Formats: sequence, C-alpha cells, structure tokens
Amino acid sequence: MTQLTSLSMWSCDEDMKNNTTFLEPLTNMVKLRLGSLSPLPCGFRTVSTMRGLRHLKMHGLLASDKEYDYGPDALSRVTNLAVLHWHACGQLTEHCIDSVAHLRNLTELSFADVAFPDNLTSFSALAWLRKLTLSSHSSEKFTITDDQMHDMCNLPSLSYLKLKYAGLTDSACSRLSCLASLQQLEIKGHHALTHVVYEHVGKVGTLRSLLVEGGNILCLLQRKVNNFSTLTRLQEAVFNLSVTHPRLHAECLKAESLLKQLLPYASICYYNTDSSTRESQV
Repeated sequence: MTQLTSLSMWSCDEDMKNNTTFLEPLTNMVKLRLGSLSPLPCGFRTVSTMRGLRHLKMHGLLASDKEYDYGPDALSRVTNLAVLHWHACGQLTEHCIDSVAHLRNLTELSFADVAFPDNLTSFSALAWLRKLTLSSHSSEKFTITDDQMHDMCNLPSLSYLKLKYAGLTDSACSRLSCLASLQQLEIKGHHALTHVVYEHVGKVGTLRSLLVEGGNILCLLQRKVNNFSTLTRLQEAVFNLSVTHPRLHAECLKAESLLKQLLPYASICYYNTDSSTRESQV
C-alpha cells in the first residue's frame, strides 16, 4: 500500500471523512484525485506529505483557511506538483492564490465553479504555467472582472487558455494580447461579448487555434474580420453557435468567405442548432 503511486477516491463514507490517517503513509503518490470529501479534517496537511505528487485533482474540498489544521498553504509544500485541478471549492482567498503561486513547477492549472478574490497579482509568479482553464456551469455564479483578467494575463509561458462561462467582457479580453506565447484559445458561453472582442483576439499574433462558442459572435465577426489579417499562424478556427434566423445564416456565410480570403491555410468551420456543419479549407 505504501508504494501506491496513483489513487482516485471520488467519494467516501463518514468514517473515512473523519479518519484520513490511511492516506498519510502514501508518500510515493504521483497522481491523486479527491472528490466529495468535504469536510475532510487535515485534508491539505495530508496532501502536503506527498512530496512527489505530480498530478492533483480536488473536487469539493473547501478552500476556507479555517476548515483544517493546515489550510491551503500546505499545498506550497508539494513542490513537484505539475498539474492542479481545483473544482467546486467555494470562495478562494488571496491566501489560497498565494499558495498556488508558490508551486514553481506547475504547468497546468484548472479552476471550476469557484469564486476568486479581487487581488490576483500573485498569479504572475506562475512563470512556467502553460495551460490555464477557468470554467463554470453558469456565468451568474462565476465572473472574472477586468482587474482579475489583467492579473491573470501576466503569464509569459501560457500557450493554452480556456474561458468557459466566466462572465467576460470585451474590455477584459483586451489583456489577451499580453500573453506572448498563447497558441490555443477557447471562449465559451460569453453572450455579452460583441464584435470588439475580435480587435483583441486579432492582436494575439502567436495564435494557432481558436474556438468560440455561444451567442451570435460569428456573424458579428464580419465587422472586425480585418483584425484577423495579423493571425498568420492560425491553423484552425471553430465557431459553435446558434444560427436559426436566415439573415444570421447569411452573415455567417459572409464572415466565412472573408476569413477564407484572409487565412487561406486555416480550417474554418461553424456548427449551428440543426447539427449541420460547414467547413472550409483551402
């Protein structure tokens, strides 16, 4: 048992919640998935003993600093951690973000269904982070402000960014151009975005793959389509949206035609509500 390197414990009974000593000898753990364990006494302290841990996914483990003998700061002791998925953990504090920022070997970070503190300046310490996912099931529960987006975009190595139901605004997206290494961008469920967002996307000259889902964002594209002329490395653009009105469908065709002229080597496709797909490739 002590030589175990991978464990997935997605649910447990009350006895296990109140007695986690069986986890403490697992110092050779490399990959660990914990879910539906809250409240878990000393949960973060237990994880901090696994110094060789590389991949950690936590679901429902509350982030409150006062819940455990050791709070989320114990995560900073897992210095080899490369992948962290922290989902459904409630309100994150600045202390939580600071703890994550101490993980200097972290290359992949995912937050889902959480609430961020106003101050995220410590994010800039994650200089080697390559993949970041921020998601929720509803933008009513999860909103990233302009200032928070400003802090998150000080990541020089970030190559993949996924934003799903994050309550984004056009102005928040203006920081995307600061991501000097960004190659893959996914924007889903942001119905408040307008054609202005393409001004900002068009400034990310390193972009190779773009996925946009939700709203009428594709038909709005034709108003700013010339901004894409700078995306010379773009290889794929996918738009997943509702196109039910004939006029909107016609605008999508026009946007598609303009994109083909600007990006002759890119694969461009969009999906509409009748599950049909149009794809263009030259």
